[in-house]
Amino acid sequence: MESSSAANDAVKAMDVPVFEVVAGVFRLTPEGIARYKERFAKAGFRIDAIKSAEAFETALEGSLHIELDEIAARISRTRYSDALEGALLKAVVNQDEAERQRIAGLLQRRRSLGLQCITGGAGEAQPG
Repeated sequence: MESSSAANDAVKAMDVPVFEVVAGVFRLTPEGIARYKERFAKAGFRIDAIKSAEAFETALEGSLHIELDEIAARISRTRYSDALEGALLKAVVNQDEAERQRIAGLLQRRRSLGLQCITGGAGEAQPG
């Protein structure tokens, strides 16, 4: 249940406005500053210098690699019960289109054949 709650919290956090335009003046909200300050800094953008929607978009695009690297690092530390699905996720994050297509094809074939992944290693007792 904790992961469900964490997922709900993450979705709610995404619904919080990160910038606002008041009387034609663009500004990041406190939530936006908290959310992007570290990411932008790692990519060389000063968050206090972002004064327009265009500058914000430039910083988002210019720092996307930071976000993708962090996601890739989390994925590589995660153990998946289905190795193919884990590998597919890694291929997507690494933007490896050929590998993504190859693994997606394997998964599609496995599903079409009605095969399932059995968890547990060799020598481990399987539930009966």
